[in-house]
Amino acid sequence: AVIRTRQTLVGDGQSNDFRCSVVNFKTGATTGWHTHDCDQLLVVTAGKGFVATESEQREITVGDVVHIPAGERHCHDATASSTLSHITVTTVGSTSKH
Repeated sequence: AVIRTRQTLVGDGQSNDFRCSVVNFKTGATTGWHTHDCDQLLVVTAGKGFVATESEQREITVGDVVHIPAGERHCHDATASSTLSHITVTTVGSTSKH
């Protein structure tokens, strides 16, 4: 079953600087632990979830903006009782590793 969907807002080739997508999580869905080789911004647009690093976990909800520095191992998840949607912004050409 699909647990996350992605809608591209600004795709590769549309900006010299960044990429931007909306990511929708089903209840309880997670990205799994990963890193990016650029900073990442998350803007929560619906639901509730968590962002975790190796040293902390915080709840996120509509209107929250999260900055994840390049190289920081993290995950973002919907809660067990809520879906989650967020806008993600990364730089053009950046990659992520699970």
